[in-house]
Amino acid sequence: MSTIVLPEAPAPQPAPPPAEVTRFVAIRANLLPDEIADARRVRLMIRKVGVGLVAVVALVICGYGVSAWQTSSAKGSLAAAERKSASLTNQQRKFAPLVLAQSQAASIKVELTKLMVGDLSWTSMLATLRKGAPAGMTITNVMGTTTVGAASTTTDAAAGGLGVLNRSGKEQVGTLTITGTAPDKNSVAAYIDALAKVPGLAAAFPASVTGQGGKLVFTANVIITADALGGRYAAPAQGGH
Repeated sequence: MSTIVLPEAPAPQPAPPPAEVTRFVAIRANLLPDEIADARRVRLMIRKVGVGLVAVVALVICGYGVSAWQTSSAKGSLAAAERKSASLTNQQRKFAPLVLAQSQAASIKVELTKLMVGDLSWTSMLATLRKGAPAGMTITNVMGTTTVGAASTTTDAAAGGLGVLNRSGKEQVGTLTITGTAPDKNSVAAYIDALAKVPGLAAAFPASVTGQGGKLVFTANVIITADALGGRYAAPAQGGH
């Protein structure tokens, strides 16, 4: 009987270790000499400074150009204004006589306003006084004085003190002394009442009544108010047209 010897099983081999991950390490090194690096930095700085200077010079040139343009424009405007002023002056000289005449007319009007502030139409006043006389009455004399105007110096006292009788509310500008004849005292009273209703007259009263036999001689005093003034040269009222 034969015996078969089997070989022993090989021992298990250890598992190979896992493959390691390959890593790359970046290594940088500046191998330039310091002199070259410094020279490069200097050149870069010079370039930046040069660019800045160029920009500044460009700004200065632009500013000078704008200033020169504005100056030229201002000079042109001034020259145009001077030409226009000279033209207007020449035109004004053409109308110098007219301007002088207008100025003289204005001065004359002012003087007339001062001189004729007491302007009174005596013709119209006399016509009014005669028209108001009743039948049978005759106006023989009228004497008037004014207390306004450049030539008047009469005062209320010199005019007989009639101002105290003025109840019309109007400014007194003068007085009238009327002399005439009437058939009776009623005619004189009627005439005095008629005078009181005339615009521009106030405080009419008989100063004296004398005579008899159907023919009386009377004297009446009347105050002239501002309503009787003509006002031809008076200054226009404020707000008037």
